[in-house]
Amino acid sequence: MADGNAEGGGGNVRVAVRCRPYNAREKQLGSPCVLRMADKTTTIVNPVTGDEKTFTFDYSFWSHDPSSADPPFASQQDVFDSVGADVLENAWRGYNVCLFAYGQTGSGKSYSMVGGGDAATEGVVPKACREIFARLRENPKQKAQVEVTMIEIYNERVRDLLDVATNANPFETPEATGLKVRTHPTVGSYVEGLTPCAVRDYAEVEALMARGANARTVAATNMNAGSSRAHTIVELRVRRWENDGSEVSSRISLVDLAGSERSDAAGSSGTRLKEGAAINKSLSALGNCIAALAERSSGKASSTKQIPYRDSTLTLLLKDSLGGNSRTVMIAALSPAAVNYEETLSTLRYADRARHIVSSAVVNRKKQNLVADNPLFDDPVRPQSAIPWADKLAHTRDQMSVDVDAARREHVAREVASVRDAAGGIAAPGASGVSAELQRDLESVILLANEANALCAEFDVGAHFEPTLVDAQSAALRIRAADEKTQTQSRRGGKSDESRATLNPNPNPNP
Repeated sequence: MADGNAEGGGGNVRVAVRCRPYNAREKQLGSPCVLRMADKTTTIVNPVTGDEKTFTFDYSFWSHDPSSADPPFASQQDVFDSVGADVLENAWRGYNVCLFAYGQTGSGKSYSMVGGGDAATEGVVPKACREIFARLRENPKQKAQVEVTMIEIYNERVRDLLDVATNANPFETPEATGLKVRTHPTVGSYVEGLTPCAVRDYAEVEALMARGANARTVAATNMNAGSSRAHTIVELRVRRWENDGSEVSSRISLVDLAGSERSDAAGSSGTRLKEGAAINKSLSALGNCIAALAERSSGKASSTKQIPYRDSTLTLLLKDSLGGNSRTVMIAALSPAAVNYEETLSTLRYADRARHIVSSAVVNRKKQNLVADNPLFDDPVRPQSAIPWADKLAHTRDQMSVDVDAARREHVAREVASVRDAAGGIAAPGASGVSAELQRDLESVILLANEANALCAEFDVGAHFEPTLVDAQSAALRIRAADEKTQTQSRRGGKSDESRATLNPNPNPNP
């Protein structure tokens, strides 16, 4: 969780467009070029009417002709230096970052993201992974942890590309539904059952990516001999511990979207047609989210307007990256040929809307010893709780990397104090009037109530939970506080007499 005092600064989604060379099909058709680029502007010319439309983006990369001097040819390294290096710098500062490529099928998205299969043409993803470990080697004394996941979204189903077991027979039967996408009020959307792979160097990342690339779903169409039939998301989670003990973390999401396609031009039928329909549907849902976020950011729509993230698996997983806690960059891949004029114009409009989205990214930094420094805890090791399900919840919260920042802990401390006062003024934390175990249980109940209320708010449930103590428990606490001063022997009854906090669901939002 981001530190409450952390630096914030999302800004607009940054957009780059890149024009690729002609492919074999376009050369065979003799289709003329309809694109021009100058500095940050991109102009497209209607091949029938001659009408021109000009768009301005953060970057316009001309990769159509290697011999071009004006505009200058943009190589893979040029694209990384302009886009990828900025993404890495933000990640190093502790921001969540996302880089995704969009465009019609065969427009060069995978080439920009992954590359051509050799060191000279490697794309943004391998260059970014290589640079991460190069930076870590510069400070070998700094503790760090890097984890990698790689998934694909095929026909709205999620598959772990790094899991050998699921890759053996992916979606072999119609009943195979893939991994589930869940939503948590604190961590956002996540893939249930997805196992991250810890890596020590770039060689291990390279091996994992090669495994994942071999497991990707690709097929030949009339427009692309190696068409991606699923969206691919590579995610790196980097955690670093600085000299003062604070932890800086970042989530780096690298998204290679499957290309939009027309069934007649692609020659799709049967399975390919079904795949294309699923791809177009998810990209349409992504376009609707981008349009709604752009309207909200520009003030044309209310801030309470519902964004349709749940319309597809893709948009649900990219919820944080689109206008949330992330700094996002989009690469729009363009075909220069007149035969693809409509698709190229649609991509430019898509990218133009995306650049109006404003995100709200913050630095992910955890201060040192949040648990140990809190008066509610005697030591940083979590003991066995008197509430049977509290430890299970705490373990689940730890597994999902959910923590409580300083501001929230202060709020919990105040709530515990108010419950203590309501119970008859039992001793303050650190005194001998109440056990540390009971204090922890009180905090667990309040945390449960807060999380339950957050879930109710997330799903518009008209219920409110409030931690309370019943009269019998209050009386027991008062007796213990009074007897503590005089009793020198062990308490009678042991733990059976120790009161336990309960959670009282109250449907009244203002109890």
